[in-house]
Amino acid sequence: MTTSGSFRIDTLISSVAHIVSTHAMMPNMTLGTSIDEQIPSVLFGDIDRIEQALIIVIERALIQRPNLPVILSCALIRRSHDRATISFSVTQFLDGSSPPVPPLPHTMVDEDFFTECPEELSLKIANRIIRENGGKLLLRPPNNRMEEVCFWVSLGVAPDAPVSVSDLPCPPALH
Repeated sequence: MTTSGSFRIDTLISSVAHIVSTHAMMPNMTLGTSIDEQIPSVLFGDIDRIEQALIIVIERALIQRPNLPVILSCALIRRSHDRATISFSVTQFLDGSSPPVPPLPHTMVDEDFFTECPEELSLKIANRIIRENGGKLLLRPPNNRMEEVCFWVSLGVAPDAPVSVSDLPCPPALH
């Protein structure tokens, strides 16, 4: 059962971090979080499905590379008076630090990707959840420094929420 309703982004991220840390049971697990201050405080959408997709993507990273830190970040991509497009990124630095070299560009995850990489069942499940919520899943393939999986979804904004950012450009891969 899904829950569409209002939620706070910080509550969502705290819940995801708590669930992952409880399930992972990895003594050396490090999960950092970052929330863009421009994200409206109250959003409307299917919080359960967004939470599920985040947990799947984070646990995938932790299973593939259990001793490397994972960073979950959320950013405002676009805002109108009643909608906000939010990007959720799960990044893992393969050497444990931030990359000094430019990362590889994001690639749209589609059915061709899953044909070429059938072992990515967790991403296939996350992709289905995200698409059901009108979003898109992107993958920045691992280079020598990092791997990043991100997705964006369009969520409702409370009518009385301040509009401080009205028209942020959308990254090219999200058009």
